[in-house]
Amino acid sequence: MNTSPRSDYATTRWSLVNKAGHGTDEERFAAISKLCEIYQKPLLKFVERRFPEFGDRAEDVHQDFLSNIAHGKIVQRANPNLGKFRNYILAALRDHCVSELRRMNAAKRGGGILHEPLDAADADHPAFELTSQEFTPDAQVQSDMDAVTRARVIDRLRAAVGGDKKREEICLFFLATRGLHNGTCPSRDEILNRHCLSDSAFSNQLRRLGARLEATCRDEVARLVPDSEVEDEMRRILGIGEPL
Repeated sequence: MNTSPRSDYATTRWSLVNKAGHGTDEERFAAISKLCEIYQKPLLKFVERRFPEFGDRAEDVHQDFLSNIAHGKIVQRANPNLGKFRNYILAALRDHCVSELRRMNAAKRGGGILHEPLDAADADHPAFELTSQEFTPDAQVQSDMDAVTRARVIDRLRAAVGGDKKREEICLFFLATRGLHNGTCPSRDEILNRHCLSDSAFSNQLRRLGARLEATCRDEVARLVPDSEVEDEMRRILGIGEPL
């Protein structure tokens, strides 16, 4: 089993962003698809939570922003010197939402004509408080991002053992012991008896799953943060206090 930090197909977060903004048509399509897959759910939650004024239009605003990503308008301006891409993309979404909110308010006041400056009600909106360079995700945004990454790690781990009843049951048991599965799963004794496994064989399977979980999580996290932050990010996403 390969437990190397990066799988063959993995790309670093900034090389992925660079391909999305400046690669060939084929590279751009693949990279943008991957970025949207990683970020679309947390971005929608961000819009719904931080901009309740949109109401039922939150999904439309979110899709419009994803369209900007798909056309390369946002990723072309991304710069690793400005910090994490995650922070950059959230700041860009925040600015996009602010622009949409301004247009909505302008339409209510003047038939769609934007009058400057906006009144104090606009300036008081929490989203106006930070510039893009200062933006830092709040705890809930971070939690949403972690949940998406955690789900991808679990899906990959379960896919790796798919098709084998014994390995699937052991995998569910392993995930449950790590707090990563809340559904039903067989007990240790049930697995041992059903598949005629010894304690040592079962323990070896759990150790292998632990190594695969670590490698898979590192692979996913390395797409999103600098190498120096990978281990801390992994510990938080998997809910453990000590290095793996």
